[in-house]
Amino acid sequence: MGLTSPSTMNNEIGHGGFKTCHPAWLTSASAKELYQWKCNQNLTSNKRSRFQGSLEFDKIIIEANLHHYAVALTTFALGYIDRQIQNKGPPPDLPIPSLRFVEAGVFVALSNAAQHFKAGSGSDAPQKTYLLEEHIPISDGGDFIKYIHNGSPTPNISSSHPEYQTTLFLSTLQHIQYIKTHQYAYVSDYQSFGGILSDPQIMTSPTLLSIIYGPEVDGDDAAAAQLRSTLW
Repeated sequence: MGLTSPSTMNNEIGHGGFKTCHPAWLTSASAKELYQWKCNQNLTSNKRSRFQGSLEFDKIIIEANLHHYAVALTTFALGYIDRQIQNKGPPPDLPIPSLRFVEAGVFVALSNAAQHFKAGSGSDAPQKTYLLEEHIPISDGGDFIKYIHNGSPTPNISSSHPEYQTTLFLSTLQHIQYIKTHQYAYVSDYQSFGGILSDPQIMTSPTLLSIIYGPEVDGDDAAAAQLRSTLW
């Protein structure tokens, strides 16, 4: 993901007490939007519709947080493996794949009337919110590989697949995450093209909600009933 900005005093959009603001252009980025399915009154057809304003902002923030938690958990597990290799040497006949997540961030488009926006401040809600991700170039005939599905921690591809060893390595990362978080969480839905991972999910224990909110909140349904946020 590249950023171009002619940041000179002559072209600034505005300034505050400590920072100036300048026009900028992103390259090699993909903008992701959330949608929901809506049925007509006769329940005969579905169509996709976008979320609006602060609701879209809140949901995109959840997606962005989930992405960065997945990056943190995966980076932690990779670091653990690196330390073991330094102490004990590389495993024989077992190559370590080069993997990483896409770079990602949140882009918010404000209305012309809103010069400043802070979540929960009562300011005008953003018009649009996007999850920006580094663009993953896919070669002709190529496709994403879903190594591990979010419905099961078992490999999602057969042992004859050329990427099966990568799947086993990702399963190892899951095991490290699960053990080192005291069986509270691990990353799932591992998928990539060219070693660049995208769109993860995180599996968690309901115990975490009880720790955060109290013993009466023992799952997502209980959290929703009390109008409390779930973990992701």
